[in-house]
Amino acid sequence: MFSSSSDHVDPRSVVLSPSDVVKAGYVMKQSKHLLQWKRRWLVLTKDMLCSFSTKGALAYPTEALLLRMCSSVKSADEETGQANSFKVDSSSRVFYLIAETPADKEAWIGQIGRQMIRPAVILNRESEVEEGMIRNTCDSYVVGSSLTRRDAPQFPNGFD
Repeated sequence: MFSSSSDHVDPRSVVLSPSDVVKAGYVMKQSKHLLQWKRRWLVLTKDMLCSFSTKGALAYPTEALLLRMCSSVKSADEETGQANSFKVDSSSRVFYLIAETPADKEAWIGQIGRQMIRPAVILNRESEVEEGMIRNTCDSYVVGSSLTRRDAPQFPNGFD
């Protein structure tokens, strides 16, 4: 289902359960090729951001993005010329979305940002860590309505 070199998941392999859902709701999503805005049911899980054609759907999304491959989520009103817009930067493309309200936009940015850094270990650079446990910590920072991850954590012995 997951490819280590890709930030996407094969949508035909995605079937979520209600307990997987962290946040869900309607957004406008810019299409990949024609750059048109389409209304989509967006579902955030701890690992993925999935878009569906139908409200309440949990299987076979139109697109599924791995959050671990995303570098930032932030406001994009000026870039898109649309109020309540935000973007999710992945390793292969930028996803532009428009929330229904300003509060919903902030909620999406906050929830996506929290799920992006959830698996990462975030430590103050001066924190003491047991030797050999972590070689490099993840630098994540929030500025206004955005979260940016500077580098990914590196764990010993191939754990991630």
